[in-house]
Amino acid sequence: MGKRALLLLFCLLFVVPLVSCQNQAVCPKLDIGEGLYETERVAKITNLVEGERAYFTLDGSEPGMDSTPYRDGIPLLEGENQVKVVKYSAKDKPGPVLTAIYTIMPQLPLLATPDGVYNGVFNARITNLKEGFKAYYTLDGSEPDTASPVYTAAGIPLAEGENRVKVVKYDGAGNHSAVLNACLTIIPYEPDYSNSFARLRKIGDSLYYVQSVFKEVNFYSPEHFSKLCRYDLVKGASEVILDKELDDFIISQEGSPRNVFCQYDALWDGASRYQWFRADLNGKNYKMLLDSVVEAPMAGLAFGFTGIMIDDWIYYQYVFEDDWHIFRFNTASLEKESISPCGGISPILVGRDIYYWGPGNSLYRYSADRAENTLISKVKGFNLKVFGSFIFYYSQEQKKGTYRMNLDGSDVHTYPQITSDEFVVVGDRIYYSSPGGMCSLRVDGEDRQEVCSIRPQNLQYYRGKLYFGGEYDPECGWPFFCLDLATNEVKTIFPDSRGFLYFIEGEVYYVYPQVLKREAGLYHLTEAGLEKLAGE
Repeated sequence: MGKRALLLLFCLLFVVPLVSCQNQAVCPKLDIGEGLYETERVAKITNLVEGERAYFTLDGSEPGMDSTPYRDGIPLLEGENQVKVVKYSAKDKPGPVLTAIYTIMPQLPLLATPDGVYNGVFNARITNLKEGFKAYYTLDGSEPDTASPVYTAAGIPLAEGENRVKVVKYDGAGNHSAVLNACLTIIPYEPDYSNSFARLRKIGDSLYYVQSVFKEVNFYSPEHFSKLCRYDLVKGASEVILDKELDDFIISQEGSPRNVFCQYDALWDGASRYQWFRADLNGKNYKMLLDSVVEAPMAGLAFGFTGIMIDDWIYYQYVFEDDWHIFRFNTASLEKESISPCGGISPILVGRDIYYWGPGNSLYRYSADRAENTLISKVKGFNLKVFGSFIFYYSQEQKKGTYRMNLDGSDVHTYPQITSDEFVVVGDRIYYSSPGGMCSLRVDGEDRQEVCSIRPQNLQYYRGKLYFGGEYDPECGWPFFCLDLATNEVKTIFPDSRGFLYFIEGEVYYVYPQVLKREAGLYHLTEAGLEKLAGE
């Protein structure tokens, strides 16, 4: 090659990159060179001076003042980024366009559902799978590749039990991400009534339940009270076990003897009088344990509300000097003590831990084994619920909405869309009351769907169905509904939902207290509706 050709080639090496940027002062310069990168990043313009503005595109189109304005940087996301940038002077005169191509390797797949325990079967969804990418997964612990099942819009099918999901993403060029490892355990919801005070409990082939009884003092002043009954599922017959006025009860755990512990709320001199008493399974050996009037007749002390039993201890709320507390007493020794620091309401049992709203209406956890309290969340709330391994509750403080977190208070997620404390979680979806009826969201806050036009009350889930009451209708009263999640079909089960619903071993029972209608009693839900087993 001659000297002239060599000189021309040397000049071209320097001139060609500047063809579209003759004036270096107005040509944008980026701090990241073109090429392939493993992680997403942000490119910044290094020569933007005061008075100048810049605009950019990422799809290869020509940039102008109607393009994305440059502020803190140009985001380079997974896949191919065809960046074009132009600067404008203070007089709105555009400079030359800089073109650069960046390729970002596929990023780690993300699932809508974090690791944890869930109460219903669902398909796991990938939330960051872009067009042009494919994902592959395994459920047997093996490493996924292009020979593994391909991810589709239907999601990754999960089954009951432990699902060890592994997922990898590929782009069109064969580049792949790191492998996501996730463990999602599905344990179908089966409530346990053995530790909490209720109005129905199954022991062997018998249902123990609270029966409301009509008592007409006179024509103008009808009254009713409740007593403990037993219904034999084999014989189909009921009998009165404890002919004492009571509200709720609990039966002690396995052991001998097994006892029934009951709670009763009566009026005494215009105020509530709470009593706790014990009897055996046949209603014999009756003994008063606590009486709020006897314990503190002048101190403003009132026992009552939620009762939880762990070992020989019964935990419940009490109000003293206008403040709520969590109290416990030993059913054997009658030893009594307060367990909550300066306040406590709405306790619920999770394993052997009690969660409750403590001082400042913050969320606390009391460990029955360690006898200590732990602050879980300072966000004030109410209607505390636990689904699987996650806490959910509604708050009207700070940012109004619903909160989700792990049992230790970590990994907080908010749902500002859910502005009602009437909600239930099923698998990867939250069903909640909205002004237009019932809606649902995925647990990552996406994919909102309208479920039905009925605004639910006392919403509960069991084995693929939602059970709930509706709003009051002057003609129909308080209707009771069932919604099948497989078909989205809504059925009216009972004209009045002011009862107590229980789910036991695949069966649904309903304790209805409205004695003035002569319909109080124990009901069993069948395909035809509620069948009355016993009652008034």
